[in-house]
Amino acid sequence: MSWIDRQFSEFGATVACCERGRTWTYDDLAREVDRFEAMLSPEMDSAPAVIALRMAGSLEALAAIFAIGRLQQIALPLSPEMPEPEQLEAQRIAGATYILSEHELRAQPCEAEASRLVDQLAERGHAGLILFSSGTSGEPKGMLHDLDAFLDRYRVVRPRSDVTVQLLLADHVGGLDSAFRTFFAGSTLVLPESRTALAVGEAIERYQATILPASPTFLNLMLLANVPEKYDCSSLEVIAYGAEPMPEGL
Repeated sequence: MSWIDRQFSEFGATVACCERGRTWTYDDLAREVDRFEAMLSPEMDSAPAVIALRMAGSLEALAAIFAIGRLQQIALPLSPEMPEPEQLEAQRIAGATYILSEHELRAQPCEAEASRLVDQLAERGHAGLILFSSGTSGEPKGMLHDLDAFLDRYRVVRPRSDVTVQLLLADHVGGLDSAFRTFFAGSTLVLPESRTALAVGEAIERYQATILPASPTFLNLMLLANVPEKYDCSSLEVIAYGAEPMPEGL
């Protein structure tokens, strides 16, 4: 994944992310990836380990995913909004043997049997990523992705200077896609103070956001909350929507 390091180095002092009152440059992001790699590498061996990510911030979770990719291990990002019992169940299903937070790595016992799919990843020398389905059609299901192949899609992203307001987090494939498209273009990712209509409107105005990925339901909530009247949203150039039909009136 050396091409990722080269791109982050090229973007350097450009703002990569604004979250929880802090501004991160691409140099900061690269240092955060290095920090997580240094935390992880003494404990990792040749057999891939599943590492559950319990991070309060999305930037840290994304940096940890990049570090895990370097070490050819398997990342299991967990939402900080997920209740503790659900986090424990996800770790059990995924066979997580480590838990990584912002400042600590700790081992945990795991009784899950090794997966044939994990063995196939190891044979290819690739890293992995485990994401869970929403559970709308039954119990949530864990899905193992080839992280190298996942990231390789973004080699062709062209540099641009957009500002994207991010609603989905690092445990969601849509959130990862939006974040990776932003980072590999050298653009800026903005995480609002909360995932509410008013917080998103405030973030659009404060950071002069140009891109808003959101579902039609959330866009409707923004209109019901009178966001266009309360905040200046004129900087927006693209509203990318999906996951459900867009009503003609909306």
